[in-house]
Amino acid sequence: MKLFRENTFTKALLVVCLLAPWGVNAHDPVDSMHAIPVETVGTSLAYPTQVHVQETDEGLEVKGKLKRKGHKNKTLRGHVDVELVDSNGQVLESKKVSISPRTGSSKHDHDRDFSAVLALPEAQEYSVRVTHSVGGHEH
Repeated sequence: MKLFRENTFTKALLVVCLLAPWGVNAHDPVDSMHAIPVETVGTSLAYPTQVHVQETDEGLEVKGKLKRKGHKNKTLRGHVDVELVDSNGQVLESKKVSISPRTGSSKHDHDRDFSAVLALPEAQEYSVRVTHSVGGHEH
């Protein structure tokens, strides 16, 4: 019986070792010369995190998470403003992504995904600003 367990363990280890390099190389390397700067602005309730920006056929795709600060047991609410900003600080384009209410206890409402697609700018240098807003006045 002991020999059977060792044989099974050895086969499983071999499969993991053979498949692991494919999982590591699943993403294309990031081109640091064309990295798009991202600025995030949070509120006392939550902040944007894990923001990923990439150019696609549809435009400039911005994805990320809105993460609740601390354990305040408050439900995530408000909206996320995704803005395309040129090198002079002018807003070229913006989208407002609503944070939809989630059913259930606010105790377990820790984060929410968001996504927006903006038109590609003609400017060579630009950045993306992601801002969480609870209401019309808090930034």
